Amino acid sequence: MTLNTKPKPTTHTIDATDRTLGRVASEAAHALLGKRSVHFSKNQALPVTVTVNNAGKLHLPARRTKGTVYTRYTGHPGGLYKMTMEEMIVHTRAVARGVKRALIVADMPFGSYQESDEKAVANAIKLVKAGAEAVKIEGAGYISAIKKIIKAGIPVMGHVGFTPQSVNLLGYRMQGRGMGDGVRILREAKLLEKSGCFAVVLELLPEQLSLKITKALKIPTIGIGAGKKVDGQVLVTNDLLGLYENPPSFVKAKANLRQVALQAIKSFISE
Repeated sequence: MTLNTKPKPTTHTIDATDRTLGRVASEAAHALLGKRSVHFSKNQALPVTVTVNNAGKLHLPARRTKGTVYTRYTGHPGGLYKMTMEEMIVHTRAVARGVKRALIVADMPFGSYQESDEKAVANAIKLVKAGAEAVKIEGAGYISAIKKIIKAGIPVMGHVGFTPQSVNLLGYRMQGRGMGDGVRILREAKLLEKSGCFAVVLELLPEQLSLKITKALKIPTIGIGAGKKVDGQVLVTNDLLGLYENPPSFVKAKANLRQVALQAIKSFISE
């Protein structure tokens, strides 16, 4: 039988609460194929939209969550670094054991807050339980997650300018040089302040833009490669100690431990 009517656009809604990822994915695929439609044809894509609600409430076995790998950028071209959430927790615990005075801010890795607000809050709580006193999230694209983490009682530090987790999108270069780009970054910093962030990191920005942002905000600005006109400075420890052969151009290493280590190894080998 041949139908002369055109298929009408339809929406299939799935509630993911307490369901496994495989079951939800299977139902979504089945709906997208349009097998329930009288217009179904193997060589024709039907106008079907699938909406998944409560994705953050999926039932994920412990073996799956422990195996999740998050990726962050080390600060050097080609320098992607992968770790699981459990490893992040171990690092946070190690820092918490050694710190006596400094504020411990755990950097939430790529993938730990983008998927859903619920997952972002859950991961932030894990880091606080490990010893963090606050968490940091990159960019201004996840305001809803930031607000919910703060609502859960966890302080959030923002981060604008060059955001290492977006290196594939931005490239490893100075941000905010153009007028439009500078206005956008200032707007993002203000949005983070309005959302409740207690401070914001400014990375790889022209000094004058950093000054403009610092004057516009009531919360502290923490610079890294953003000039001197900020409220505070931060630097990667490995860069500070001179452990990399080609550190970023703004780094002023206070030692050359890489050379010391190489010389010690060469001396041992030659003996």
